[in-house]
Amino acid sequence: MVAIPQYEQRVNYSHEPTGYLKANTNPDAFGVSIARATEKLGETSAWFTQNMINLHNQIQEMNARELANYIDVLERTDLQDPENGYYSKLGKDAMANPDDPNSGATGVMNNIEQKINQKQQELGLTWGRGAKAAESVKLRKLNMLYQGAQAHEMKQTHAWGMATLEEAQNLAISKAVTHRDNEDDMAIALGNGRATLLSKAKLLKWDGDTTRIQLAKFTSDFHAGVLNAYLQDGSLKATEYYNAHKDELLPDAQARYLGAVRNNELNYVARSSAERLYSLYPEDEAGAYAQVDKIENEQERQAVENRLTSLYNRQRRIDNHEQDQLMDQMWDNIAEKMKSGQVPSEDDIPYGLNGRNWYNAQGAINQLINKGDIDTDNSAYLELYELRNTDAQRFARMNLTQYRPLLSNSDYKAFQKMQIDIKNMTPTQLTDQDKAIKDGLKMLGYTYNKQGQLNTDPSWYMGERTDKKAKAFTNSANAYIKELELKKGKNLTQGEINSALKEFAQNYAYKSKDGKTSDLYIEGMNKQVGFMRNVINDFNTAEKAKGSPLTDEEKYKIVAQRVSKTVQDDNKELSSAIEIKQGGLPQIGDMWFGHRITSLYGPRKKPNSRASSDHKGVDLSYGNNERIMAFASGKVVKIGKDPAGYGNYIDIQSGDTIHRYAHANSFSVKTGQTINAGDFIGRAGSTGNATAPCLHYERIINGKSINPLSKDTKAKNNNGAYAEGTIIRNPKTGERMIMRGGKWQAI
Repeated sequence: MVAIPQYEQRVNYSHEPTGYLKANTNPDAFGVSIARATEKLGETSAWFTQNMINLHNQIQEMNARELANYIDVLERTDLQDPENGYYSKLGKDAMANPDDPNSGATGVMNNIEQKINQKQQELGLTWGRGAKAAESVKLRKLNMLYQGAQAHEMKQTHAWGMATLEEAQNLAISKAVTHRDNEDDMAIALGNGRATLLSKAKLLKWDGDTTRIQLAKFTSDFHAGVLNAYLQDGSLKATEYYNAHKDELLPDAQARYLGAVRNNELNYVARSSAERLYSLYPEDEAGAYAQVDKIENEQERQAVENRLTSLYNRQRRIDNHEQDQLMDQMWDNIAEKMKSGQVPSEDDIPYGLNGRNWYNAQGAINQLINKGDIDTDNSAYLELYELRNTDAQRFARMNLTQYRPLLSNSDYKAFQKMQIDIKNMTPTQLTDQDKAIKDGLKMLGYTYNKQGQLNTDPSWYMGERTDKKAKAFTNSANAYIKELELKKGKNLTQGEINSALKEFAQNYAYKSKDGKTSDLYIEGMNKQVGFMRNVINDFNTAEKAKGSPLTDEEKYKIVAQRVSKTVQDDNKELSSAIEIKQGGLPQIGDMWFGHRITSLYGPRKKPNSRASSDHKGVDLSYGNNERIMAFASGKVVKIGKDPAGYGNYIDIQSGDTIHRYAHANSFSVKTGQTINAGDFIGRAGSTGNATAPCLHYERIINGKSINPLSKDTKAKNNNGAYAEGTIIRNPKTGERMIMRGGKWQAI
């Protein structure tokens, strides 16, 4: 072994070496040291090189993972984004254009692949192990993205094809309906529809049996569409067409239209007979009905009677309206005359007044000539005053013109002011009437702590039940007070509220055997408008009939009957009356779809110089930027701007009906989007030709606007114009009715 010089191990007081150890060496000692050092240097270099390679590989792997993440981001932005992503494109928008090789799924994926290649270069994944990792990631990810994009394109192509073919079939039926009196055009339409269905069979790869079944169904639907049109016309051609094509109808349709055709024949005969009798006996209803009674067939007799009643009722309403207009005109003319110092005379009585109105007008004018004013007729005054105190809402709706000749000028104006006050009245909000509510609850046995909080049962469940019962009473009491105020037409004083709630609590206090009284009240309040008022009236009636106070079980039975009682008879009466004349439909000031009507369909006084006098829809009062909910389901076919008219508007198609909403500030849906009834579609405003924030709602069938408030039998899937919450007047009784759960209920 070669001895290597070493430092001396001894040090001085400052710890510095003081010398070398003495050792014997030979000439090869330093050569060996250099060799060993060189060897160590080589090992260190190899270690360093390996570490650098490992570090590079780690960087490349990290960049490959970043590339994978980048591809995931592209998938979310370019494909899945609900606003601009490829998957948000529906129907024809998602399909490839034959004239553009870079459209559809291919174009989207080519764009994504270019972005990925550019990112790969930026990350330096172009050689060695990094390139291999990048290609592996791209291969796996791109295959998945290509499959998803192509599947979406195929699905949308198929959907567009199906929708186009379905539209072509419907168009064939619509064309047949439009040209139902031209046999050649109908034959062409039927041929086009059948050819369309055969194309659909190829697209869906139907077998022979399925194709035959679908052809038979389409043919049946085709003839059914034409039959419906003839039936709506009330034409006897419906019978002729049915007999000619009944074998082409499916069995269920054949049976259905056989009955419909027979009813149509009956209605045709009834209509002809009723109109003939009406023309023969325009002033003699008794004579006309005497002729009806001679009809032997009971079904025909009833149909003629119903039609004749409709004709006379319509004429009465027309006559009454004309009489009111004549009376209004007469009093306006007399008022202008008296302002200028002229004396009214019988010459001011307009031609056309009926006997009663002419007599009243003559008496009124004679009094004006002699006394300068009319002496109020006491019976008329008491009649109006009693009605105002017992049924204020009915009083507020009535036309006072018929009473004008019976009231002095001051009394007439006083009753007019009462009507205005009732219409403007806001029922008391009982949120501040805590004492009255608490007193009522105390009568029911509830107690309160020193902090004024309701004491509940210590157990959790019973405590919750106590709270629910208290809330049920509070809600019912609030509604009861509001009903009383609306009926009386004035806000109750605190004393009147306390008295009313005391009576209410006494009637509310009874308990059924199973203790479900409060639950029953809640159910009744939810089912019927004016429920509490009706219940208390039922109690009073039953007590008078019995002659003694009711037991708890008798009360409970009455409430249960009131809850379960239907309003079917009211619905029948109202429906038959409404169909006679549009006057039975909602009017200006009524609620429709939860909003007040401000302008009706048809001729109107122009709200401004640029507005139309022939209104194509209905205007509803909305707050600025209030949410607009769709009235019907369908597909958005157009979103447009009409600065001089509609402003911002949207068309949603449902079958052959276009629902148009106009004057909006903005819309939250897109063209092609499917909308369900009740969906949020935009914000109301006053864009276009509008005097204030509102919603213009219009219904268009075959390019023609129809009255949205009328029942449209031509529109498919239409359940009538009456939305939940619609309020109208009963044309027969004058009572206010509200649509609840598909039925009319008295308010």
